[in-house]
Amino acid sequence: MRFTDEAEYFVSEASVYRLLKAHDLITSPAYIVIKAAEEFRDKTTAPNQLWQTDFTYLKIMGWGWYSLSTVLDDFSRFIVAWKLCATMKAQDVTATLDLALTASGLDQMTVVHRPRLLSDNRSSYVASDLADWLDERNIEHVSVEPPIIRRPRAKSSAGVRRSRTGSCSSITTCPAISNARSRPSSSPITMPAITRA
Repeated sequence: MRFTDEAEYFVSEASVYRLLKAHDLITSPAYIVIKAAEEFRDKTTAPNQLWQTDFTYLKIMGWGWYSLSTVLDDFSRFIVAWKLCATMKAQDVTATLDLALTASGLDQMTVVHRPRLLSDNRSSYVASDLADWLDERNIEHVSVEPPIIRRPRAKSSAGVRRSRTGSCSSITTCPAISNARSRPSSSPITMPAITRA
């Protein structure tokens, strides 16, 4: 820390980590290796047994960011329904599922086995509104449990160091970066501590 404090240079965490690793002074973080299965555990044998749903971000020039909600049939790999949404709420999911039920004809017939719905654990898919909607239509919801993977700590953005102590968070900026941005004052910028309730 003496070098960065006296010479007013910033050294990123990634650079320090790379140098320590190059001289065998630190070991790599332990990663959990997850191997994909050779085949699906619960294979589908016909259309409308399992539907997969997800959101995809799209940037439409001149309009902004939108989300594309899709329902895909697992057996045929056919997109049963899709809807361009401005939000990713449970109402958007139910609207897309209504389109899928209409497109497949399952909204007008009585069937013994409704399609199961496979999704990730995004907030719109675990919402109680969606759970109630699926219960009303006798559709089973299967969500994918993401594996817990250890990841290296996120790098701090250029010149900003975040430190947490006790119930306070403080953000300080490195003097070299603040000078390089030609601030009127050569003193480092310090933001007040944010206390958590």
